[in-house]
Amino acid sequence: MSYLQMPQTKNSHFVGAPSCRGTPSPNGNGLAMDAADTQEEESIDIDDDDTLEPARTEKRLNYSHEEDIRLASAWLQNSVDSVDGNDRKLDQYWGDVTAMYNSNTPSNRRRNRNQLEIRWDRVKKPVSDFHGCWVRATRVFQSGMSDDQRIEQAHELYASEHGEKPFLLQHIWKVVRHERKWAAYVKKLNKEKETMQTQLVS
Repeated sequence: MSYLQMPQTKNSHFVGAPSCRGTPSPNGNGLAMDAADTQEEESIDIDDDDTLEPARTEKRLNYSHEEDIRLASAWLQNSVDSVDGNDRKLDQYWGDVTAMYNSNTPSNRRRNRNQLEIRWDRVKKPVSDFHGCWVRATRVFQSGMSDDQRIEQAHELYASEHGEKPFLLQHIWKVVRHERKWAAYVKKLNKEKETMQTQLVS
């Protein structure tokens, strides 16, 4: 069965430019898909929430560094006052983040709210862990070391504590590291981690 004949389920959609557009087939029997349309790129998680109606494409796209930076910036620039414990306000907050993110995003790269929430949820722990390594490196190696040297030391600490796995999200960390909102967020994450560890021990 061809792609065009396959039944489309609720979750069988893609983000980006309009799908199923091609050039007329030379023999007149239908559409011949462009090579660029049929080439699958990088994948993201697809969700049911299409509130902002991002344009569709058959390409599945990963986040570029520039997109990660815009997501982190939108997260920082929107207030989270009175958000905790209120699902309606949390939805509104992420709606604002999504609107800001998409406001200067090409139509074939737009994301919906749930996709951005999922991305942030995936990056926040490694970025927070690296931030902790950087804080420790800064405290221990304050004198005689440049900022670049402290960051390099933080990378070594991170790798040693994560099975020699390198930290690949420095572009996000550099956006948030000196922000008060990020500091408060890290403090909250650490408190949640400590509470969870206490519950596991008891």
